[in-house]
Amino acid sequence: MKIFTYKESELPLPRLEILGEILDLDFQLNSLLLEVQGNYRELEKLAKVLSDSLDSCELNLNAIKIIADSSEVSEEKTNSPEISMTQLPPDQQTIIFSSALFTGMLLSMIETLSGEKEAERLIELVAESVDQQVAQCTQQEITKTLADFLKEKSENPEKARFRVKISSED
Repeated sequence: MKIFTYKESELPLPRLEILGEILDLDFQLNSLLLEVQGNYRELEKLAKVLSDSLDSCELNLNAIKIIADSSEVSEEKTNSPEISMTQLPPDQQTIIFSSALFTGMLLSMIETLSGEKEAERLIELVAESVDQQVAQCTQQEITKTLADFLKEKSENPEKARFRVKISSED
């Protein structure tokens, strides 16, 4: 995800067309809430959709860094497009590390069980499948999947396992 950095005085103003869309969304949401009032299953589905949207919005907000105008930050640093994995919070670094470790251990087991030659073929097949699946995913799906996992991890730290199931339905 791209990281945006702004000095306080350089924060862009909200665009009028976006403000209009937000007001329209607010109106539509209030109308929908009146329609589904009293229907548990509809409200439950709506709450899930809104929660996922809020998670996505918060991830995007967290990708914006605002610095004081008086701060001495070089122009190069201000426009830095991305952060590295080593700059992530420790719990997120642990998720990445444990996923890589799990993959490495799984690949070693495949090699032990099937022999080196067959393991190379299986690993290549899996790698191709992963590349195809990732190519079909939107950034929104990836962000939502990560947000869902982080939420699950915070609610049940000892039970959460990072197992990606991406579906376009929800």
